[in-house]
Amino acid sequence: MKKLWSFELVLALLALLFIALLTLIIACNSKKATTTMMESNQPLNNTYWKLLKVDGFNQDIAGLQKEAFIRFDSAGSKFSGTAGCNRMMGTFIATGNTIKIGPSAATRMMCPSPLMELETAFEKAIGKADTYNIAGKKLQLKSGESVLAEFVAGNN
Repeated sequence: MKKLWSFELVLALLALLFIALLTLIIACNSKKATTTMMESNQPLNNTYWKLLKVDGFNQDIAGLQKEAFIRFDSAGSKFSGTAGCNRMMGTFIATGNTIKIGPSAATRMMCPSPLMELETAFEKAIGKADTYNIAGKKLQLKSGESVLAEFVAGNN
């Protein structure tokens, strides 16, 4: 009687089955990691966005006395923030990745240099922004393709 299944053939089939199963497991875990990365973007609303840099201001923002930030509040479509001296607040509309910030108001205390220059650059940047991009914990306010301001999600 002739053998239909040899030991080597069974071993080869088991090896192929193991490789197929391993490939499937790796593919599923890879998709899960990608989905998790996509889901980890901070939301625009109700996040404390710490200012990293702003167009028109070339000094180190991190060395300033008070932290510059902006926060968009989905309730009432309002924003608030500071560039380190005066408080600013106003309204915004965000749809998809488009944004319109303003009209806005601010306190008008006299601030030492370089805070006044930073405030001026910050107010101009948010007023000119027409789109935004969030990647992970980073927010960019943009006008067309030009980045006007960059922020990182903070803990306040």
